[in-house]
Amino acid sequence: MRKHGKIRALHRAVPIFLAALSLISGSILADLCTERLEEQKQEIQKQEQEIQKQEQLAELVKESSKISPIDFAYLISCNPDTAAWLYIPETNIDYPVVQGKDNETYMTRNFYGEEAPSGTIFLDYQSAIRQKNYVFYGHNMKNGTMFRDIARYAEKTYFDTHRQIWLYTPQETLELEAVEWFSAPNSRELREQCLTEQTKGTYVFVTCSYDGKDNRGILWAREVSRVELPNKKSYGMMLFGIDENKSSIVDRKQGKSNLQAGG
Repeated sequence: MRKHGKIRALHRAVPIFLAALSLISGSILADLCTERLEEQKQEIQKQEQEIQKQEQLAELVKESSKISPIDFAYLISCNPDTAAWLYIPETNIDYPVVQGKDNETYMTRNFYGEEAPSGTIFLDYQSAIRQKNYVFYGHNMKNGTMFRDIARYAEKTYFDTHRQIWLYTPQETLELEAVEWFSAPNSRELREQCLTEQTKGTYVFVTCSYDGKDNRGILWAREVSRVELPNKKSYGMMLFGIDENKSSIVDRKQGKSNLQAGG
C-alpha cells in the first residue's frame, strides 16, 4: 500500500512540477524577449539619432549660393578631415565626405568622430595621389542611409533615372554622370582596379552588394562639368588639384589592400 501511495503522490507531483517548470521557463523566455526588444529599441534609437545628426548637419551647411551651397568653413571647423560634400538628387545621399589616413577609421565613426555603426562616407586614403581615381566608400545600411541608394543602381530603371551626381569641394563644384554599375567579389585586385581604371571615368562609389558572398557594388561616374569657385579660400584640402611637390594630404603608408566599406 505504501508503494502505491508513493506512486500516486509521485503522479500528483509530476504535473505540479511541470507546471512550475513551465512558469519558470515562460518567465525566463519573457525576460529574454523583453531584453532583446529593449536592445532592438536602443539600436533603432541610435540609428534615428544618427539620421537626425546628418539632417541637422545638412541644414547647417547649406547656403543660398548658386555655385556652391556648402559652408565648408563650418564643416572643416567640425572635422579637419572634410574633403567634399556628395549629393545625388531624389535619393537619400546628401552627406559630407571625409578622407582619413587609412580606410578603417570612418567605417565605424560618424562625421564628428563618434562611434557609429553607419560610419561616414569617406574617400580612399590613396585617392588623389599619383593620378589615381577618387574612390568613395559607404555602408549599405538597411535603414536606407549612407550608400544604400548606391546599391539600387543595380536596377536599370533606377540607374537611368538617377544618373546626375553633384560633388562639392572647397574649391569647385562638379557635376558627374553615372556610366556603369557592376558587382564583384571583394579583393585586392578590385580595389586596385577602382583606383586606377579610368576608361569609365575617375569617380567610383563603392558599397556592399548582397548578390554574392562578400561582394562589392561599384558605381562608376565621369565628370560632366566643373565650376571653379570665385574667391575660393585656401582652407581644406585641394582634393582635385593636389600638388605632388608639396606635403601629401594623406599618409602614404600602405593600408589594407581590399575594399573596406561594408553593409
